[in-house]
Amino acid sequence: MVFNKSVDRLPVEAASVNHPDHRQEQSGLHRQQMIQAHPTQPKPKSRPPSPWVLFPDTMRWLNIGARTGHIAVTGILFGGLVLAVDFVRLGRWHLLTIVTGLILLALEWTHDSRWPHRGKGLLVLLHLGLCLLIHALPTLTVPLLWCILISGCIGSHMPRRYRHWSILQGWEVSDGKKTRL
Repeated sequence: MVFNKSVDRLPVEAASVNHPDHRQEQSGLHRQQMIQAHPTQPKPKSRPPSPWVLFPDTMRWLNIGARTGHIAVTGILFGGLVLAVDFVRLGRWHLLTIVTGLILLALEWTHDSRWPHRGKGLLVLLHLGLCLLIHALPTLTVPLLWCILISGCIGSHMPRRYRHWSILQGWEVSDGKKTRL
């Protein structure tokens, strides 16, 4: 049997289980065992769990739901405008497109406050500019809709290194090295 000098001459098998760096501590199991083993130590105060802890993927699911809703309502609006449906009949779809787009912007802003000067934010600004241009130039509605669709698809599917490129900070740095093109 081999002894470990750093843990009061316990065998290595026992030392590896009781060592504070062991993986059990990450789950809280080791800490709970230590509290039970040493009743003189005060018990940690319990706090009510945060809703984000109970549902850690909440923001992701909100983003997926908002994105799905935005695609659905913009698809109806896009189809109606391409097929020259009277805009009065598309009014609620236009409003829902704006609302779902604003929800997506709010979710993105809460996720990354630097997004307006990153590649993904710059494409969103282009996207919004093209949307506003439709109201200024209604005769170019269909070509502008195609540009909006293409810019939205590019913004959603471009590689991370381009989405996270910043007009203020340049390329994203990871591990002390700049991201390659």
